[in-house]
Amino acid sequence: MEYPTFLAILAVVGFFLWLRRRPRALFVIRIRNGLAAATRGTVPHPFLAEVESICRRHGVRHGVLHGLPENREIRLRFSRSFSPSCQQQLRNLWGVAGWSLRPQGRR
Repeated sequence: MEYPTFLAILAVVGFFLWLRRRPRALFVIRIRNGLAAATRGTVPHPFLAEVESICRRHGVRHGVLHGLPENREIRLRFSRSFSPSCQQQLRNLWGVAGWSLRPQGRR
């Protein structure tokens, strides 16, 4: 086998292994034409309404927001269409309204 072919195969295998290791989103919120809808997971309607309102104020018409598990918490990941100020407002909302992966009870 030639060296460049071997490197290409190795790169493809590495890419697929990397995809499998990535955490799967607990929820996905898609913004289409300024309207927010959960496309994966369960998201409370009041939270969706606030996301939609914040996106409207910042002019976000299309985009995707993922909720990813990270160290017993849920981290938000945004598509490029969210401005930094919009992302920060959504993080602030998440800090107040969001939930964690911690079991209920003693902390």
